[in-house]
Amino acid sequence: MRELLCGLLLAWLWLIPVAGAEDYLFPARPAGMGETRRLLIYGTTDLVAMRPLIEGFQQARSRVAVTYAELDSGVLYERFLQEQGSAGCCADVLLSSAMDLQLKLANDGYAQPFTPGPERPVGEASWRDEVYGFTLEPAVIVYNKAL
Repeated sequence: MRELLCGLLLAWLWLIPVAGAEDYLFPARPAGMGETRRLLIYGTTDLVAMRPLIEGFQQARSRVAVTYAELDSGVLYERFLQEQGSAGCCADVLLSSAMDLQLKLANDGYAQPFTPGPERPVGEASWRDEVYGFTLEPAVIVYNKAL
């Protein structure tokens, strides 16, 4: 009985929409005639941190409308996979702290290689020019020797 209740609870939790999953639109600002392009980014980073990056990108490329979908890492992964094969589907860029899921997507053939030019070196954190790490996060372990 206990296993049945746990299974039902997990199934019910799976159906609840993810709180805080929102899409934010940064419209293109075309200067004169020309075609507007679209860039769709799925990311786990808060909009507060992403806004300056997106706005800086748009200063250099004003004709690109950017949609940023802020998602949890597991939801990001599942949403990307569910959209495969759909018309007008999927994100152009995935930004996630779940490197295991990002590497799985790359190894399963969902990533396109990108080699930055010499004026913009990326550094050592890359996988087959398909997955890039661009942050440093310190890890600390504290333990009590007496225990």
